[in-house]
Amino acid sequence: MAASWPILLTASAGILALLPISLEIFWGTMPFAVIGGLTAAIVLALLLLPAIPFLLTHRERRQAARLAMRSTPTRAGDDLRPALSRPEGMDHDE
Repeated sequence: MAASWPILLTASAGILALLPISLEIFWGTMPFAVIGGLTAAIVLALLLLPAIPFLLTHRERRQAARLAMRSTPTRAGDDLRPALSRPEGMDHDE
């Protein structure tokens, strides 16, 4: 939450600064477009950007789990892994 304060304060200052000129006819719809852009930027910066690394690591974990499932024995007596890949001290089945 601490990293979101600069984003919130900067965008809210811009939005509040544009409110008085949004009521004037001279500026037209420009202030509303900028306010909408700042609001969309806040949503993207605070919700979407933090979710991207989570989604990428979640995807990698799923792929690793699938690979692990493929390399595990399918029945109790089957061992699909070669004996050399076992850690030291694990030469026998428990």
